[in-house]
Amino acid sequence: MDRYKIREQIVADLDAGGFLEKVEDYQNSVGHCYRCKTVIEPYLSDQWFVRMKDLVRPAIQAVEDKKIEYIPDRWNQSLP
Repeated sequence: MDRYKIREQIVADLDAGGFLEKVEDYQNSVGHCYRCKTVIEPYLSDQWFVRMKDLVRPAIQAVEDKKIEYIPDRWNQSLP
């Protein structure tokens, strides 16, 4: 369903359920695309993080044990 239609539907559902107190217009500063002038909607996504120390240790060890070779060799110098 289009985002504008779903917003109208949500208001109608809240009103039908007796959960809507009032609807009022207000001004809000939202971003617009410079090319097509459409409203830029926020995109919420799940974020996750990885503890890198546990992943880096075996990789560094593989380079130190010469199981992996960087070419050119100067890239080996940047290892912690």
